[in-house]
Amino acid sequence: MLGGFKTVSDHANDAGVAAAQGAVAEALAGKLGAPPSLVEVLSAQTQVVAGINYKLTLKVDAAAKGVHYYEAKVWQRLPHEGGKLEVTTLNELSPEQARACTGQAAEPAAGGADEFTQNPEVDDAAGYAVQQLSEQSNSLFPYTLKRVLSSRVHKTSSGVSHVMRLQLSHGSMPDQVYEVEVENPGGAYQLKNSRQVMTECNRPHCRGVIRLTQQAGGRVDGGSSCGGGGAQKKESAAAYPRPPALEKTSRRLRVLLGGQVVADSTDAYRVLETHHPPAYYLPPRDVDTSLLTRSQGGATFCEWKGSATYWDVTAGGQTAKRRVWSYEAPTEPFKPITGYLSFYATPFECWVDEERVQPQEGSFYGGWVSSDVEGPFKGGPGTAGW
Repeated sequence: MLGGFKTVSDHANDAGVAAAQGAVAEALAGKLGAPPSLVEVLSAQTQVVAGINYKLTLKVDAAAKGVHYYEAKVWQRLPHEGGKLEVTTLNELSPEQARACTGQAAEPAAGGADEFTQNPEVDDAAGYAVQQLSEQSNSLFPYTLKRVLSSRVHKTSSGVSHVMRLQLSHGSMPDQVYEVEVENPGGAYQLKNSRQVMTECNRPHCRGVIRLTQQAGGRVDGGSSCGGGGAQKKESAAAYPRPPALEKTSRRLRVLLGGQVVADSTDAYRVLETHHPPAYYLPPRDVDTSLLTRSQGGATFCEWKGSATYWDVTAGGQTAKRRVWSYEAPTEPFKPITGYLSFYATPFECWVDEERVQPQEGSFYGGWVSSDVEGPFKGGPGTAGW
């Protein structure tokens, strides 16, 4: 079973961390066009995952380009596979993000920021919340705080509680707005509550327009309400990580069979893996489970997520056998999708927002191909070794 990331307390003297640091230095040389003069590891974590996954926070002196901060993930394969090191993630961080990753206190925002970010106590609480959300998302892309939209402080019996609304960026995805509550009993922060309440449209003609509205029960309507055209930013499946990442999504996902609605959700997860289109996992509460029966036949095993259970669906006068799967006891990083259901895009009619998706090529993988994710994708002839 996979474990979570564990801190390497003496990373300066750890040979594995040093090897991962060297791999990152080589990757940075290609990225920056010249070898950096200094690559310093500020913090290091490891995860046992079909080898060892290193997560490093680094300070990089790129000579003429100045000092930059990065978060990197480096996967070391098993010894019988040669122990090869592969940099799977390399994202630049702001100084504030780097301080959050290393547990250092955030600095007050520079003058000219809104009134909330001029308060160091609010800065610290917001930085802690962003760090926790990034860790909980298990995502390739860490969250970045763009601004504090609102902040209220309440006194409690053990300290104070900050209730904030934060606008966050997340890789190439549209900005997201979270409501969070951070308490500090005994001077140590704790993220008590968090929920996504809005996201931005990423189409150029309406950039900055918050388009999701909160519904009863905390669900978010992900319908395409802005209308109009405009090219969306595209993600590259080649840039997705391996081991795969797990992300929450509030986009509206629908599944139909024979014209009958089987599932409709705006509170799902997606799994992102190198050269695969996203695979979506929907909560059972948003699926008509009366249409499902457990399939006959064996389970399959995923080295990242564990053993999969398969389901048959009968709806609209049709039956789809073994075209739905779930993980009833997934590995630790994928615990959030325990019991969630994922659908092949054929024979079902599957939609992401207002776009009907295409199935991933081949009969084994169950990714959904949509216009906002670029391939090439694994699954077709000649891609088995990808």
